[in-house]
Amino acid sequence: MTMPPRRSWPLTSRVPTPVSSDRRSAPNSKRWWENYGTSGFRPSASLHEAFPPLLVVFRPGSEGSEMSSEPHEGRAMRIWIGCVLCAALLALSVSAPLVRVARAPALAIVLWRLLFALPYFCALAFLRRERWPLWQGGWAGLFLAFHLISWITAVQRTSIASATLLVTTGTLWSALLSRPLLGERVERRLWGGLVVAFLGIGIVVTGGGGGAHHVSGDLLALLGAFCWVGYLFSGRRARGGSGFFAYVATVYLTAAAVTALVIAKMGTPWRGFDRVTWIACAALAFFPTLLGHGGLNYLLRFKGPVELGLWILSEPLLASLIGWIVLGEVPTLRVIAGGILTLLGIGLGISAPPPEEGMDETR
Repeated sequence: MTMPPRRSWPLTSRVPTPVSSDRRSAPNSKRWWENYGTSGFRPSASLHEAFPPLLVVFRPGSEGSEMSSEPHEGRAMRIWIGCVLCAALLALSVSAPLVRVARAPALAIVLWRLLFALPYFCALAFLRRERWPLWQGGWAGLFLAFHLISWITAVQRTSIASATLLVTTGTLWSALLSRPLLGERVERRLWGGLVVAFLGIGIVVTGGGGGAHHVSGDLLALLGAFCWVGYLFSGRRARGGSGFFAYVATVYLTAAAVTALVIAKMGTPWRGFDRVTWIACAALAFFPTLLGHGGLNYLLRFKGPVELGLWILSEPLLASLIGWIVLGEVPTLRVIAGGILTLLGIGLGISAPPPEEGMDETR
């Protein structure tokens, strides 16, 4: 009996290939923790390879699927990016209300927020066998510690609207200091935005109506903005030859150590809190730190830093809205007017075209 000849598939046909069998047979295939956070991520790659399964709830496309097409995959990717952006902004905006809910000193809140977030980054750094930048990450951790201490103290002393608004000005200060620190050219639009933002800051600081205690909180929020600039510039120079998770873990370890030293020096209580405070500290580690900052870092693979900076300007508005709904805190008219003016100044400043030469493309 003669068997019929075996039919061969044409080269142009798309034969579905099981992804699981490919990954088992490939000797050099990487696991998700080895690809997560790498700078060589391509937007067309599978999101399950770039994000941990814990945080991924939707994958916009698969390379081995017969049903996928380029228009559908592009539309799904845009929907995914929009969902990640909304989730990151909401996660960042709940930070100030959570600080208000926590009934603990600011130093204790900072310490436990860092300690609760550390296991995630340390575990991924060890799994991916990254190099730990102890010296470079230490400077960034020092700035991050004082940023968190000053900002959380500011939230406890002034209104949520004022604290979140003034700390957001760090975006403008970083653009302004890029010339003396990095040698980048500063556009005229940036100077105009700085003047407008200064006018708005003056209105916010003098319009809180809370006396000297309120003004000290506003000044601490501005100090937190400048410390955030130091953290960004330190990280920009330290990320050269190290992995993302090892760098973040080093920064958080240093910031936690600095905070612990300050607590020991000042004798601040750091334990023995109620259940609500512990839940608030854990939520601060999960929502603003992991989802908020992690989501923005992930979005840098698809959007530029200027565009993301413009989106971050919505954080004071969202935080004020959450504080109004949850805590019943209504900002004054002068704070609202100064906030609008400050946001316009920041938007005008960071929307200036970036310099064409000397740009750092590392993220």
